[in-house]
Amino acid sequence: MLPISFALSEHAVLRMSQRNCSPEDIEYVLTHGEPVHGAGVTTYFLAKKNIPKSDQKLPDVSRREGIIVLTKTLEDGRLIVITVYRNRYAFKTVRQKHKYDSRKPGSYIENLGHAR
Repeated sequence: MLPISFALSEHAVLRMSQRNCSPEDIEYVLTHGEPVHGAGVTTYFLAKKNIPKSDQKLPDVSRREGIIVLTKTLEDGRLIVITVYRNRYAFKTVRQKHKYDSRKPGSYIENLGHAR
């Protein structure tokens, strides 16, 4: 399998160090994880079902389960890793688009104008 070429944002480097993720972990998630496209970014989620059977008993691979990598593909084709976090149960949340009701007081959309 060919290695995936990607660049890391400063934010991603910081989060990787805080969350004990290596560039090899990110490459594994990008290779085997399930991509979800939305809002101009691609989110890769590594669930247990995405890990090949031959890799499931390896200690380094089992700890990669639940890693989420948020990426952006630039116009020139480069892949930038925006951030990295861990949540084994986040796939359902990642797939769903958040809904905001601008008619309700205190909604996200209403608060955008006041965040200055």
